[in-house]
Amino acid sequence: CFEDKAFNLASMVDGSLEARLVQKIEYSAAQNPNRLSVIFRPGKTRNAERVELFYNAREAEDVSEDLFVASEHLRQVTFS
Repeated sequence: CFEDKAFNLASMVDGSLEARLVQKIEYSAAQNPNRLSVIFRPGKTRNAERVELFYNAREAEDVSEDLFVASEHLRQVTFS
């Protein structure tokens, strides 16, 4: 089981803004699991053409046999 970061992020952005703003997500867990790029559709946003997300400080802990807790810190850089 693994998280589909690209699909989940595009769905969250488009769903929360009630519009299809994401043109594409560039992410490769094999190449660099700490970086994800969101490219917006031209002319659809007021202040961003692209957003770079940097994931770090990941932690995970098994709380019990059937429960775990995970966290990660995220830094966003917006390009317009």
